[in-house]
Amino acid sequence: MHTNRIRIAIVDDHPVVREGLRMMIEKKEDMRIIAEGDSTERAIEILRQKECDVLLLDLGLPGGGGLFVLEEAQKITTLTKILVLSVQPEEMYESRVLQAGASGYLHKDANPAEIIDAIRMVYRGYKVFKKTGRLENPVSTLTNRQLNILLLVADGKSNSDIAELLQISDKTVHTHIIHILGKLSLSNRAEIIRFSIDNQIMNK
Repeated sequence: MHTNRIRIAIVDDHPVVREGLRMMIEKKEDMRIIAEGDSTERAIEILRQKECDVLLLDLGLPGGGGLFVLEEAQKITTLTKILVLSVQPEEMYESRVLQAGASGYLHKDANPAEIIDAIRMVYRGYKVFKKTGRLENPVSTLTNRQLNILLLVADGKSNSDIAELLQISDKTVHTHIIHILGKLSLSNRAEIIRFSIDNQIMNK
């Protein structure tokens, strides 16, 4: 069992939607529901408690709506990531909610696996876009050398292999990998490989 589970709150004015999300999330060992609500006021109350890692937020809430919650969230806390779930087409609201501070936007018709993956990714600091079907990631922060090493690690090369190919020392390779892990919020080589596959930046 995970000791540090993702703490999730659900705010949606449709009980059926909340129930469906709750059942989906409760099956995951790395997640737990800590709060629920059905209004703008409740969403803001949850944010002020600062105990939630990820807030699943409906746009069409009574009492001001999801956009108002996003505006208030920036004044209250930067600790909670907000993933908007809406019935509205992404081309109508995606850029708007992202500019307002949301970490992602998914249509409520998204499949369960997609929603679960999105929760994990926004928790780790990524931006999730349904329209593109890809994750906006911090690859642009990598130097050319770091990106090259990322690709080589993703190809299964060892530190010594990379050092030989790039004509640098093993220690330098190790240092670059530590920086890559930090910039991408990853923990190990296996996660580098998964990141590369998910973001379609493999050499293959």
